[in-house]
Amino acid sequence: MLKASYWQRGETLDFLNETGARIEAGTIVTCGSVIGIAGTDINPSEVGSLHVQGVYRIAKADDSDEIAMGTVLYLSDTGVTSQSSDATMAGYAAEKSVSGEKFVAVKINSAQGQGGTEIAGPPGESAYQTWLKQPGNEGKSEEEFLQSLKGDPGEKGDPGDPGEKGDPGEGLTGSATAVTDLAGTEDAPAICTKVNELLTALRARGVIS
Repeated sequence: MLKASYWQRGETLDFLNETGARIEAGTIVTCGSVIGIAGTDINPSEVGSLHVQGVYRIAKADDSDEIAMGTVLYLSDTGVTSQSSDATMAGYAAEKSVSGEKFVAVKINSAQGQGGTEIAGPPGESAYQTWLKQPGNEGKSEEEFLQSLKGDPGEKGDPGDPGEKGDPGEGLTGSATAVTDLAGTEDAPAICTKVNELLTALRARGVIS
């Protein structure tokens, strides 16, 4: 697995002056797609500090420009401007600058501008794509990925507390007499005997009288 070791905080970076000329403190230096502000004088072939974070007052390319706070600004040969063209992005305006003002405060190397616009980074991988890179997952389907997310069954939970006792049910009440009249029924004697036995048992339990 790829690792990294801490180097520095990053607000100020070590910069090797390869221009062949002395860079004075406060000079704006372009480094690829970002800018930096020289923290000290940097002699040719020497390493000095370059500030790449913070808010700096920078001259406007056109004094008549009115720049709203949050406007994304770009570096030109004469100052910062809201016109991008092919210029390097300087950052965004940290305050409003009205027409006639020569300078504007710039939050350098930040793309947060009007409407919350930011420089878009490359699309990130989905969880499935990251999972495919794990050993043994090459070529597996999304369905297999989803199945892998299911954990083992949990342990059986403790029994719940006993419920409240229910209300008493309503029993049979009243009286009953022996069954004797089943005339015309083929099994009348046997039926009478069974019914009378049942009635006797119910009387013994006090269910009927």
